[in-house]
Amino acid sequence: MAYVYSSHHACKERFVHYTYLWNIRGICTHGLRQASDGLMGPGIYCCRVNDKPTCEEIIELLSEEIDWNKATEYVKEREFTSESARSLIHPIYYEYMGPYLLGEENPQGFSDIAGYVLIPRIALIPSQLVIGCPVDSGIVPSFLMEGDGSIGETARL
Repeated sequence: MAYVYSSHHACKERFVHYTYLWNIRGICTHGLRQASDGLMGPGIYCCRVNDKPTCEEIIELLSEEIDWNKATEYVKEREFTSESARSLIHPIYYEYMGPYLLGEENPQGFSDIAGYVLIPRIALIPSQLVIGCPVDSGIVPSFLMEGDGSIGETARL
């Protein structure tokens, strides 16, 4: 699939990317990168912080697709369930300014399939990331409490 830079830019929009606990160290060191399995193309799938349905869709997908071989050291003596998987999924929040990428399926808008937004991998550096508590903790970082948490209602053209 080919992606091109859009003429639309994010203007301090807040996004969330979900990852498993064991991936956080690499993210802190190298920032958000495209997936090693090649499924993410030249960008990072994520969604806007205030897009609750897509956030939950991603969490459910990760809960079902978890690699329990990697998770065993974190869930000792526990039954492997989607609930225990959720305790290992962490949101990573960040603010972004820069161009969106467009996919072949959606040449008219900001987002690619399933409401995910593609952002160039080079734009995300570790100092801009805020790692949240596990998705089942109910704890919301102060990063989201500044203003109304819905920055990104408009994009500059």
